[in-house]
Amino acid sequence: MASNLTNNLIGKLFDTLRDRLMQTPQPWRWILGILIFAMAVFCALLATTVHDTAPKIVIVIGAGLFLLLALMVLIGNSFVGSSQRRLRNIAVESEARAKQLLAEGKLLPIPPLPTEPPQGVSPEELAQIEVAAAQLHKIPWGDRKAYPAKQAPAIFESALAEVNAASRDLAKLHRLAHVFAGLPRPLCHVGAAEVMFRLSYLRGTTYAPVGLRQGLRFATRAQVHTPLQPDALIAQLKLLVACRATYWQELATKTLAMIRQVAPDHPRLALAEMIYHRLRGEYEEALVCADRALGTATNPVEAASLLSSKASLLMSLDRYADAVLTFQNASSLTPSDPWIWHNASIALTHVGRYHEALQCCERALSIMDFGAARAQHERIMESLAQQLGGGAG
Repeated sequence: MASNLTNNLIGKLFDTLRDRLMQTPQPWRWILGILIFAMAVFCALLATTVHDTAPKIVIVIGAGLFLLLALMVLIGNSFVGSSQRRLRNIAVESEARAKQLLAEGKLLPIPPLPTEPPQGVSPEELAQIEVAAAQLHKIPWGDRKAYPAKQAPAIFESALAEVNAASRDLAKLHRLAHVFAGLPRPLCHVGAAEVMFRLSYLRGTTYAPVGLRQGLRFATRAQVHTPLQPDALIAQLKLLVACRATYWQELATKTLAMIRQVAPDHPRLALAEMIYHRLRGEYEEALVCADRALGTATNPVEAASLLSSKASLLMSLDRYADAVLTFQNASSLTPSDPWIWHNASIALTHVGRYHEALQCCERALSIMDFGAARAQHERIMESLAQQLGGGAG
């Protein structure tokens, strides 16, 4: 056990040293190693001139530590240099392969950011998404495989199901990002794209393009590794359609055609089509896709998420009574989801069932205190006050 602990500590120390060396310019890395080695030699020479036992032992130990550190730095330099050359070669090969796939029509270009930000979105909100995108970009995707190859597909599917039901749970999304990072390529990059899609969500049907574009970079990496990878295409479809810019929408439609050609029976195609139609305001078509997606749900969490999406579509079509029933079905599957209770409260408010709406709203707030639910609580209380006032009159 002690041996394992020592090995883990040495491994972590070497990883930390390697990361620091990666951030240091090449000449300074070698200068640092030489200086530390010189300190080891100096201590060794100094030890020969000291005759007292205790100081001599201290100096010898110091020389040994300096020598060990110098060796670690010099070996680390070799690893870093090799890693940097490998990364440069991979980048060159990936760029050439991407150009070839673009020319063959197997890869679509990453569109530029829209010239205007989404309406009603503050610079601060966009800055937060940009920070999240930069954090995900720095993760070494696929470099440190944490799971056996045979387990990777099952872990990917499980983590993806959690992402699809994660809403705006940032802590959960960051945890899932690190799960995906331990998977092999291209699954790790598909997972990164899906996480970035969720992190880019702001409100309603509004997403931050700066986050969507980073997600597209991840989806593109997956397709460069495995051309026309269906999971990557589905992530790409959602990322593209979430931006209202015309060129993005054109690419989304092309991506949907590609998915239908290469994976017409993909189990998540109906969900992707639902999102595609919903974000384009095509609610009737989205509703049909939602029912198809429900037919492929494999667990209660996934079914509840789809039912919640279906209920939101019904509200978009002003079918609030149907939405109430659908939200009730969703809440029975996942009673700990605050957003389902919150949205059910909104649907109940629209049909004038204020007391039930208040109960749902308070249930949501008991699970998680968030601004949208607090604002909804105030609206319900105002409606109840008006109702009581009208009755008294």
